[in-house]
Amino acid sequence: MSHGQSLHYTEESDPLKDMKTLIEDNWIAFKEIGVPQVLVANDPTDPILRLELNLGDAIVIKMDGAEQLKQRANFNYYDRVFPVIVEIYTRVSRQRMRDLGKMIRMLCNDNKHSFPNYQLIRYRAQDESIEENLNIWRYRFRFNLESNVVLAESLTD
Repeated sequence: MSHGQSLHYTEESDPLKDMKTLIEDNWIAFKEIGVPQVLVANDPTDPILRLELNLGDAIVIKMDGAEQLKQRANFNYYDRVFPVIVEIYTRVSRQRMRDLGKMIRMLCNDNKHSFPNYQLIRYRAQDESIEENLNIWRYRFRFNLESNVVLAESLTD
């Protein structure tokens, strides 16, 4: 690098906001179900999670722990794993919850190799529950955003 040139650091986008964009930009309305409210909860204890389900269905995206950096045997490379939770909330019915879940699975599967700054969206698990007193159904999906064999020199402090 010659004198006078400087390196410019480009900040990576927020994976949770990227997941929100993926859902909102690719959602296909079906069975009279439009795009639900999509919220990013950077802090899972944030009171914004008091959802207004009378306004419609909601999707909450949050971290499922810290990003993991795994050093490979060849110390020039590492793997990145960013765990994400996508939760669906609805007051309509269990079938509506499952229909919304199908859309989330389809969107993540169709875009599993085109997520910004990661090579793969990998499905980990799902579970469902109901809050019977409030008549709210919840579907939780766990995904990993993964990049393998990332050059260690790209790791910044």
